[in-house]
Order: sequence, then C-alpha cells, then structure tokens
Amino acid sequence: MTALLIAPFATLISQFYHKIKTMENEDLETLLALIEEYDDDCTTDSSIDDTESWVAHNAHEPSKPKRSESARIKADRKEIRCLKAKLGIPGRNRSRDRHRLELLELRVEAALLQQRVDDLEEEERRVRPGATASWMAPNDISLADTTNDSLYDAWRDLAKKHKMHRTNAEIENRNLRELYAHQLKLTHMVKKLFRKQSSIE
Repeated sequence: MTALLIAPFATLISQFYHKIKTMENEDLETLLALIEEYDDDCTTDSSIDDTESWVAHNAHEPSKPKRSESARIKADRKEIRCLKAKLGIPGRNRSRDRHRLELLELRVEAALLQQRVDDLEEEERRVRPGATASWMAPNDISLADTTNDSLYDAWRDLAKKHKMHRTNAEIENRNLRELYAHQLKLTHMVKKLFRKQSSIE
C-alpha cells in the first residue's frame, strides 16, 4: 500500500508544514526582527538546530485554529507579490522585506507539498480501500518506491531551504551587531573630541 510506504516521509512533511503554517504575521515579524537585534545584551552566535530535530520538537505544539488552506496560500501569494513590488521602493528596509519574502515562499511551498501528500493518501484510500502492503504486486511496490523517493527529495529540499534561511539570518544578524558596535565606538570618540574641545575653549 503506497500510503503505508510513504507514511514516514508524509509525517515529517506534515509536522514541518504545520509549524510553518501556524506562523501568523506577528510570528513572522518576531522572527524577522532577529536580524535587527544588535544590542550588546543580545545573545551572540545562537546555534543552528538540526532541521529534523526542530521538526520533531515542535510536532506536538498546539496549533492555532485551522484556516482554509487554499485561502492561506492565496493570501500568502498576494503578499509575496506585494513584497516583490515593495523591494523596488527606495528607503524601505529591503533586508527585512527579503527575509519575510523568503519565509512566505517557504510557507507556500510547504502547503503545496502537504496538499500533495494528502492527495496521494486520499487517492490510495479511494482506489484501494482495503488494501495492505502484503497484497501489493511487484509493480505496485516499484511505483510506491518511486513516489517515496520523490517525497523524500521534496522534503529534503524544503528542509535545506529552511536551514539556509536561518543561517543567512544569523550571519546578517552578526554583521549588523558588528556594524552597530563600530558605529557606537565612533560616536563615543566624537563625543570625547567635543568634550575635549569644549574644555580647551
């Protein structure tokens, strides 16, 4: 039974998708704000969690009320178009917009992947309502293996994108803190020069 063979990957995809899906706008804003936290009290160099551990850790978190998936995808795609248009507007925080854009694209991709898994499982239940893995013919097993590999590759690519985004966010966060520290040092030097000049006068 195809559904039985794809179950391990479908579970991982579902867990990852539900974590991304439940990130409302305020959660996205909180995550994106990480790149602007360059105060000396900020935590430096937070470690990058292994993606599968991250998925497993959040698998049992209570989810927010379920919304229509098609409506969610439509809304995210609309915001993606708006963000792409805003990237060309001078004076905006383009770095923040780019990170939000990446998160929304990741969430849409996760939703589409979850829909694919659901469709495969639904089709399997419809075509083989009483089938079991032991009844499958060799051709069925071969087809299931192909589907299995395809789902695994799709999940792996999605996990890589998530990890890459987190890595880039941490690198930019560190660079911004270093820039802030340098500017703060220059500010102190200028103030010191002004005080020295005032005392001479």
